[in-house]
Amino acid sequence: MILRPGEIARPRWDGFVRSFEQSVTTRLLLFVLGAVDVAPNQRRALTRAIGERRVAAVVDSMVGRGLVTALGWSGVSIESFPISAVREAIGALDPESDGEPIELCLDRAVRLIERADSSGVLRDRLARLSGPLA
Repeated sequence: MILRPGEIARPRWDGFVRSFEQSVTTRLLLFVLGAVDVAPNQRRALTRAIGERRVAAVVDSMVGRGLVTALGWSGVSIESFPISAVREAIGALDPESDGEPIELCLDRAVRLIERADSSGVLRDRLARLSGPLA
């Protein structure tokens, strides 16, 4: 999941939360980029939707770290990583316990980033900070 700067429109946020509520995944890699504006009611909805899932959050701002801290205070099992540590964030989710090598998960993350970031800005930024991602 990628959260970008600014306010997230309610219909989009509600659909996003619903998709989590219906998901069977047990782990989540979350990118929080810039000053994401998440209202308290949105944060509560996200906390409920995440439930017992483990979350690794890759953040690049104080606002992002604040959101991660608030989710942790709400009971979410979440660990924060700087944007330069995407590989470590994936490793913290322990995908190898399901027989998935970290490199395969990293490749999936890169493909998701490419789809969500058609301008290439995020991919370029990550590559500068953590070396080639793919």
